Amino acid sequence: MSSGPNLIDTDAKIFLDATLQKCHETRVKFHSIALNIIVLVVFCSVVGIFLYYRYRTKPTTEDANYKMMKDQEYILSKIRYFKEENEKMNKHSSPITGLPTFSEETFQSS
Repeated sequence: MSSGPNLIDTDAKIFLDATLQKCHETRVKFHSIALNIIVLVVFCSVVGIFLYYRYRTKPTTEDANYKMMKDQEYILSKIRYFKEENEKMNKHSSPITGLPTFSEETFQSS
């Protein structure tokens, strides 16, 4: 029946296999829980450090007001510039074709 001598009983072999399988499942479960806890701690640490950094580098009200004033000055300067350019274009050209307009004095002097 068997090809050679058997050093361990069949029941003992089944018992040892079941025990080793249970030890393996316990070890995998422990590693899974440990990994999840480590990932949670790292994630919370990264989020906490990011929020603390954002809190510490938050501009003061004076800085925010100064930046807002600079932005408003920049926008107003651009509006003035484009308004002046538009007035120059309207003064020297026809609104439809963009060609320069001629006054009656130009034709009479020729």
